[in-house]
Amino acid sequence: MGINRLQQLQEFQQFAPNLYQQLINYKKKNFWHLFLNFSKQTQVLFLAELHGTNEVPKLAQDLLKELRKDNYSLLALEIPKYHHESISQFLETGKLKDLERGFKGGGNIAHFQTSSHIKLVYEAHHLGYRLGFFGMSHDQPVETDIDRDTHFSNNFLSLWKSFGYPKTVVYCGISHASYDEGRMASLLRGKLHSLSVVCLAANGHFLNLGRIEKVGVGEDESPYGKLIELARPDIKYGFFDLRHDNSLRSFGDGLIYIKNISASSLPKRGFF
Repeated sequence: MGINRLQQLQEFQQFAPNLYQQLINYKKKNFWHLFLNFSKQTQVLFLAELHGTNEVPKLAQDLLKELRKDNYSLLALEIPKYHHESISQFLETGKLKDLERGFKGGGNIAHFQTSSHIKLVYEAHHLGYRLGFFGMSHDQPVETDIDRDTHFSNNFLSLWKSFGYPKTVVYCGISHASYDEGRMASLLRGKLHSLSVVCLAANGHFLNLGRIEKVGVGEDESPYGKLIELARPDIKYGFFDLRHDNSLRSFGDGLIYIKNISASSLPKRGFF
């Protein structure tokens, strides 16, 4: 191990000592065992992503498949509520083209209109998940991010009640899953007895409103950026339990690090 790498790890040990120990012992543990042991302890599990990638929704599909075995049955999505009616034909036919047609729209390209996100919703439906949308309706005004997250949390609680309070996966953007004051997960945390957040952290490129942008090493001076840089550059992905590391709690209870991501694209069949 070179001196620079050693210095990095020593800095990381001071920054997040509990997570550092997990990194040292990581090869002794199994990714799925760690994640599923974590997920069994909660009723509502957030999977929080950086929108607009190919790899994060694909990993989420794998996670949903495993969580289905543990009686998770509702996938709540950060999609405007009115789209639930627009995909009603897909819910009847199960055909991908009907789902694409249901999400078709103009203006800004939303994260749920990309091929990778559509495939995630498609696969979740065929895994037996019921689909629920907690995004804002046209009559919910928004002036700040806190306004949006307040609507999101209230919409989710109504949605969850309507489905009978099942074990639920909430799939949303990483900012909404923060435990910072006023964000969706923080607001729900005070109302639910069992809620956990796992952030799907990534390093690479993503699609943002039709533009390809870069995220990752050296571009974010926050603890989150440092975590991406130091986590495990030699593995494809790994799961780390953050619940006992106070320095990282605002980012959730766990982190799945993905080494390389690429920007997602729009469906090929004349989407717009």
